[in-house]
Amino acid sequence: MGDFNDGVAHVSGLSVPPFDGPPAAPGTLKYHGRWEQIDWFCTSPALDSSARMQIFAPPFLLEPDPAWLGDKPRRSYIGPRYHGGLSDHLPVLLKLFH
Repeated sequence: MGDFNDGVAHVSGLSVPPFDGPPAAPGTLKYHGRWEQIDWFCTSPALDSSARMQIFAPPFLLEPDPAWLGDKPRRSYIGPRYHGGLSDHLPVLLKLFH
């Protein structure tokens, strides 16, 4: 799992689970007003039918975005200045069903 700085792509020998239900946020990172989905999991193909991803976006991880409108992730740092947030990316949950 991780910040792949790219959209979901094919990874040889691995699968990327689908997202489960309506998204809690339109992506995991907001850059210049555009949400991007660049964080995801790779799993074994054996989990294809039982794994789903979900963006975790509770209100305490978001803040207003005055420059681009809407919300954005509440960052830890803005440049060298500590801002008090958690990350510039929203987390992705991996849900496993049996």
